[in-house]
Amino acid sequence: MAGSTETEEPPTPPMPQFSISQLVPLGVSMLASKVDFEKEGLVHHVEIAYVVAQLLCIAGLGHLYTKIQALPEGGTKIKVPEVKQMGQVVSPAVEQTVKEYDMTKLEAQAKQVVIGCVILAGIYFTWGYVFPLVLQIVMTPMQLVESPLFKIYVFGSDVKRPFPEPNPFGLPQAPEPAAPEAATEAVKDGAGKDQGKEDKPDEKEKDEPTEKKEDAEKKDD
Repeated sequence: MAGSTETEEPPTPPMPQFSISQLVPLGVSMLASKVDFEKEGLVHHVEIAYVVAQLLCIAGLGHLYTKIQALPEGGTKIKVPEVKQMGQVVSPAVEQTVKEYDMTKLEAQAKQVVIGCVILAGIYFTWGYVFPLVLQIVMTPMQLVESPLFKIYVFGSDVKRPFPEPNPFGLPQAPEPAAPEAATEAVKDGAGKDQGKEDKPDEKEKDEPTEKKEDAEKKDD
């Protein structure tokens, strides 16, 4: 049919992004199950390695802090969408500068490291489980290296803000496809034109009251 518009098919969503840290727990658990740390006298070695790993991560977070603090104030605002977990809004949508946004993400990352250390220390000193220490010796530094802030300020990678939110269940996160800006602007322009047509009165409708008035005056004469 003439005048019909063809709808474009939406682009295929990208494949979920896998990271090495998602496969590490399985490998570490398989290796740790074959080692008796107490009989081998490796418990103190694990404790020292765990403390060193956490200190290195804290030093890395401090390095990121100095890098972010060196950023200039102001600049382009980033539109951060709201974050929902289990149907509940965890953080509302806000607009932040690059420095504010990166500092917020760094604070959340540092809080995660500290809370993890406290919980793991409580588990270890209460039940004496060594495996969580072994796991976190590998996982904590790896998660820091894979974080977007580390990629930006240490590796110099070009990572788009806002960052994708990690899945609370540890599943791979599919990146959101970029919204077609051109199509959005075209829809807005079309809506504006249609609204202008609706607001503009028809010339024939303007002339009708004038003609009726003239006919009435002729009848009176």
